[in-house]
Amino acid sequence: MTMFIKNIRFTLSVLLLICVLLSSCEGVDFSRYSGDYPEGYTMAMHSIPQAVGGFEVCCELLEEDSYGRKLYIYGEDINSTWHDNDDSRTCLFAILIAQSSTESTVCYYPNVNVLYFEYESEYTLSYFMKEMIVAEVILNHFSAEEIEQLKQENDWNIELKADNLVEKEVFRKWKGE
Repeated sequence: MTMFIKNIRFTLSVLLLICVLLSSCEGVDFSRYSGDYPEGYTMAMHSIPQAVGGFEVCCELLEEDSYGRKLYIYGEDINSTWHDNDDSRTCLFAILIAQSSTESTVCYYPNVNVLYFEYESEYTLSYFMKEMIVAEVILNHFSAEEIEQLKQENDWNIELKADNLVEKEVFRKWKGE
């Protein structure tokens, strides 16, 4: 009988360990964002194939036109090998334009609302954010003509049109979390 109880204890211990391990593998839900510009984050997640989101994200409003369009800068770490001996890191940087947004949705022109690039350096996004040079890195990468072309393709300072807009639900951290 005592052998039977020991087997049950062992089986229950193994099941409990498996449950703990499986629940820890749930992962992080990057469809939630708690920063100041969830509409910019949402566009990045939907518009940039390499975007993975996460905790180390920079999204800032840079400019707004007279019709409410907003130009954002965005940055995130997409590949950091700090745990290896290789000190290379890759950041993803972008400029995005939203046609309009509310508390719950963001509207933009698909396929023409973003300019982005990958930036390899010895620094992570944390460094760029700490030094407050995220915008500088992005704006130095793109020429004034490229940024102006992006604005033109997104009808910058022209009356809003509902044609060809994509509307996405804004990723937002739930209240109470």
